[in-house]
Amino acid sequence: MEKTGRSTPPRGSLRRSPRTLLTLAFDVEGLPCLVVGGGRIGTRKALTLLDHGATVSVLAPALSTRLRMEACSGRLRWLPAEFAAGATTGYRLVVAATDSARVNAAIADEAAKQGTPCCNVSDRGRTRVLFPACSRVGEVTVAIHTGGTDCRRSRRLSKAAAAWLEAQQQDRPAAPAGMGGPSLKLVSSPAASAPPAGLVLLVGAGPGAPDLLTLRGLHALQRADVIIQDDLLPEDYVEHLPVDMSRTRLIRLGSGAARESQAEIGVMLVRLAGAGLVVARLKGGDPGVFGRLEEELSALYEAGIPVEVVPGTTAGLAAACAAGLPATRRGQGRSVALATARTADGGGVPELPRADTLLLYMGVAATREIQGRLLASGWAPETPCRIFERATQRFERVLDACLERLPELCTAMGVRSPALLMVGIGATSVGDSACHPRILCFGNNPQPYRCLGHVLHWPASHPDFPERLAPAEVALFQRPDEVDAICLRLAREDLPSHIWCEGDSTLDAALRRGLPAVAPPPLALARPRGPDRRHDAVTRLLKNDGLDVGSGHG
Repeated sequence: MEKTGRSTPPRGSLRRSPRTLLTLAFDVEGLPCLVVGGGRIGTRKALTLLDHGATVSVLAPALSTRLRMEACSGRLRWLPAEFAAGATTGYRLVVAATDSARVNAAIADEAAKQGTPCCNVSDRGRTRVLFPACSRVGEVTVAIHTGGTDCRRSRRLSKAAAAWLEAQQQDRPAAPAGMGGPSLKLVSSPAASAPPAGLVLLVGAGPGAPDLLTLRGLHALQRADVIIQDDLLPEDYVEHLPVDMSRTRLIRLGSGAARESQAEIGVMLVRLAGAGLVVARLKGGDPGVFGRLEEELSALYEAGIPVEVVPGTTAGLAAACAAGLPATRRGQGRSVALATARTADGGGVPELPRADTLLLYMGVAATREIQGRLLASGWAPETPCRIFERATQRFERVLDACLERLPELCTAMGVRSPALLMVGIGATSVGDSACHPRILCFGNNPQPYRCLGHVLHWPASHPDFPERLAPAEVALFQRPDEVDAICLRLAREDLPSHIWCEGDSTLDAALRRGLPAVAPPPLALARPRGPDRRHDAVTRLLKNDGLDVGSGHG
C-alpha cells in the first residue's frame, strides 16, 4: 500500500541536515531558569546560566560535586526530586538535561505547551534552543553553533576565533577607520582549528617561606602565564623567587573588597585555562591537606581542562619541624593526626581524633571549644601545647602553653590567623632552650643563624611591625639602624635577655643604647677560605673514618 503524507523521523533521532536558526543574544540576568538534571551536561548548562546572571534552579535527585558547591554557596537552588508534570511552570527558560531521552522529550513538550523556550540536550537536531559555544575577548563575544550537529567543532572554532582576536589586539595595531584588519581563516582540520592548549598547575607552596617551595613548584611558577596566589601566603611571596614577573600576571586572592568563594576560584581557573593560558594556582601548605583540592580538581575535570598537582610541604608538619619539634618520637609518640577545628559548613568544633600528637588547623577562634573537647575525651590539663602563628613566615611567633591555659594565652597574646595548634607529646621540647634558643632576628638575613637555634624573622625595617613581640631568648641585630628602630618602638624590658650584634658598628650602637650586647657565637658553617682547601679537608676526614670518598663529579 502506498503511504501518504510526510514521514516523521523517530523521536530523539538527530536530524543532521543544517537548519536556519535565528541566533539572538538573550539577556537572562535575574530571570528564573530551570535545569532538569544534575549530571555532566546539566552542570555545564547551569554554570553557563549562572555566569550570565540568571536565577537558576536545578531539579535532580542528585547533583555533581560542582553543583553541590554552588548550592551550598547559595548561588543556585536545588530541588531534590525527579521530574513531574507541572515542574516547568513559572520559568522563563528550561533545559532538559537528564540521562533519559524520553524524560527530556516530556520536559520539552510541557515547556512548549506553556510557551517557554526549552533546550533538549537529547535532540539537538530539533530542539528550539541551542547554547552556542562562546568565547569573550574584551567587548567582543564570539558565539558559534552548527545547528546542533557538531558541538565539539563549535567549541574549537569559537576558541580559535577568540585566540585570533586576542592575538590581533596584543601583537598588531588596530586597523584604521574604514579599513579591515587581517583576514580570519579558520579551517576544519584539527591542527588549524584546535584552540591553544591551556593548563592548570595546582602548586603547594609549603608553610609560607618562599625558600621552602619545592624545585618542581618553582618550575611550575616559571612556566605560568598567570599565578593565582593564596591569601594565606605573604603578599610579596613571588617577589622572592626567580620568576620573571614581566611576562607573568599575578592575581592575589582576597585582595579586593570581598573574599572570593571557592566556586568563583573554580570559574576563574576554567576561564583562564580555557583561553589557552598556563595557570599556576599557588596554595599554602600541601594542596591535598585542607587545601580544597577536590573542589578545584572537580571543576577542572568537568570542564575538560588539563591539570597537574605539585605537592608541597604540609604546613602543620613543617611548622613543628622548623621549631625543632618532631611530630613522632620513637618509644613515645607513634602517631600524629592532622585535623581541622571547624566543620565544612563553618559549624562548631567536631569530634577530634585520638593520637599521640594533634596538629589542628583553623582553630584560633575556637581554642575554648577545642580545650573542652580534649578535656572531655581524656586529655590531661597539663598536656603540652604549641601555637605556631605565621609559621616560617615574617613575624612568626611560637607560643608555649598547657591545655589548661591554652585559651587564656591565645587571648592575652592576641593570636591571629593563620595559626596552627600542636597538642600532645610532639609539643614537648627536645632539649634545653639554652642549647636551641629562639632567636629574634631584626635584620634582613636570618639564614646563617638557623644552625644556632629557631630563628624568628622580625625585620625592623618592615613598616607593619607587630605590637607584640614573639617570645624569644635572643635578639639579633645585623645593622646599627636596626638597633635605633627597635629602641624607638620598644622598651628595654620588652627585649629578650640576650642581645647579639653582628659587626663592630652594630655592637657600638647597641652599647650606646645601654643594651647588654655581645658578638654572636662563631658559626659552625662558616664560609671556607677556598673551595680546594675545604674539599681536601673533607676528603681527609672521611677517609680517616674508613669511608669511600668519590670525587663528586661524573
